[in-house]
Amino acid sequence: MDDLHAPAPHRRQREATGAQKSGRTVMGYSKLVPPSVARTVPPLMSQDGKGMDATVHLKLFNPCGSQTWWITELDPKTGEAFGYVTGMVEDEWGSIDLNELAAVRGPLGLGIERDLHFSPKPLREALAAHGIEV
Repeated sequence: MDDLHAPAPHRRQREATGAQKSGRTVMGYSKLVPPSVARTVPPLMSQDGKGMDATVHLKLFNPCGSQTWWITELDPKTGEAFGYVTGMVEDEWGSIDLNELAAVRGPLGLGIERDLHFSPKPLREALAAHGIEV
């Protein structure tokens, strides 16, 4: 079966594989975090050691759950981010693959969303504004 007549997911998979093989950057997360927004987030390791005083630049959330990702740093070429996650078993710092988050579909078919009204602020302040104790 040629690509034009293959089911849509198969075609998309081949297109992504082709882009990866050609050496182009694959930005599967670009609908979640547009390139113009991604460019405003500091690079990985740039806020190392700041802890709760690190500036959060993006707030991503699960509209069908309690999870929120507070993004402090990002590599826009790979979609690898670093930040603080709340709403899981434990709140914690860690690496976040935005490509994986962009692919998540919840029980209602909704994906992870970006808070369009969020403005950069220290993590401590962002959490306090959402009633999360630090």
